[in-house]
Parts: sequence; structure tokens; C-alpha cells
Amino acid sequence: MRENLVDVRRQIEDLNRALKDVPFGSERYQFTLEVAAAHRAFYDLIIEASRFERDSLFGQSALGSEDTRRTLTGLFERLVQVEARQVKTELESHADYREYFDYDLRIQHADGTYSLYGRVATDKSGGETQNPYYIAVFASLYRLYRSLAPDGRPRAGLVLLDEAFSKMDEGRIQATLRFARGLGLQLVMATPKERSELVAPWVETSLYIHRDPLSGAPVVMDFTKEFKPDTDPVNGGPPGPALPAA
Repeated sequence: MRENLVDVRRQIEDLNRALKDVPFGSERYQFTLEVAAAHRAFYDLIIEASRFERDSLFGQSALGSEDTRRTLTGLFERLVQVEARQVKTELESHADYREYFDYDLRIQHADGTYSLYGRVATDKSGGETQNPYYIAVFASLYRLYRSLAPDGRPRAGLVLLDEAFSKMDEGRIQATLRFARGLGLQLVMATPKERSELVAPWVETSLYIHRDPLSGAPVVMDFTKEFKPDTDPVNGGPPGPALPAA
């Protein structure tokens, strides 16, 4: 459990490093996490558990700590007093390391002020709402792929998106794709016609699919854009590996 809690912070730091130099319009984003109030006592207990390596949490060394004894005594009292169903729910909650944190996205504005997305989401426009949505999706999938790899290095990073970037402008689209590349994700996207021209220059393969008006059969045309060899459309510098996407 302790290793999982520490790993959550480590992965948030990795994600924030990938976000650090990626502006989304006039804003920048950073993930935040705080220990949930309901789990604070157990979080502190688990993090400090390394002090009792040669003893259990129920041994003399651990119970000699006032905070440890108070936390464990409180848990036992609740388990004895409440119904079995509540006991199961509480134990499951304490056993799930993901429940120990409250997560959010910090939005850094051009004027130096900041806000938390969880508190202002309903006040945002369509494009501003989609930006953190994609950031959260990419971060979640990156973390999933990483957790499935034995050595922590993702072997794959496939992300399927329908109606991608439908409300975002060119600058936000570019920044979002740059963030996906930084995480090593491979995007396969279906984009609205009005956004296809904005997405096409930033992906490796671009296919246009339409239905033949006479036969009704789908027709696929390759509209992959070719770039000069000395230009990297994503980074604006020397050529780099194109973002795998279709």
C-alpha cells in the first residue's frame, strides 16, 4: 500500500513534467493531488509504517506512538459498532490507495492567477472544457499502460477518439497533440470535417472517408500531408518522429 501511495505521487510528477512546457492557448495546466481528509490518519500511518519494519503495526513499537494507537483504536471501535455492510465498505475504502487522494487540474492563467478546474468547469467555454478532458484522458491511459508493463515502460499506448477536438481551436489542438506525443501515446482519431484540416498537419496518417452517393459504399482516400524534411510541424524545429495517428 505504501509503495502504491508513493507511486501515485511519482506518476503525477511525471505527468506534470510532460505538461510543464506545453501552453494551451493562454493557459497552462498542472495536476494537483491532496490527501483526502477522510483518509489522512491512515495515510500518515501507512507512510510512517517503514519505522516499524521489524515490528507489526500492532506491536509495541507501533502502539507506543500516540497517533498510531489513536488511529487503530478508532478503526476497531467503528468496526465493532457499525453493521457488517458498513464494515465491508469502510475496509474496502481504506484498502484502495486511489481513494486516499483528491485530484484536480490547476489552471495557470496569463495574468499569473490560477484556478482549479473542478471548481470552475461549469463556467468554461466548449474549447476550455475539452482541453482538461483530453489531458485527463491521456494521463489516465498513460498511467494504465504503464501499470500493465512489468518494468513500468509502456509497450503500447493506443487511444481511440471519436469526434476529436470538435470545440477546440488550432492552438489548443496542437498543444494537446504535443502532450500526447510527450507521453508516447498513439492516437487513432475520427475528427469532424471542420477540424480535419487543423489536425491533419500534426499526424502521421490522415484518411478521408465518405459514403458514395450512388452505391452507398464507403470510400477511403489518403490525404496524408507531406512536410519538408527540415521541418517538424509539432515542435517547429528539426524533424522529429511524427505523432502516430490516423
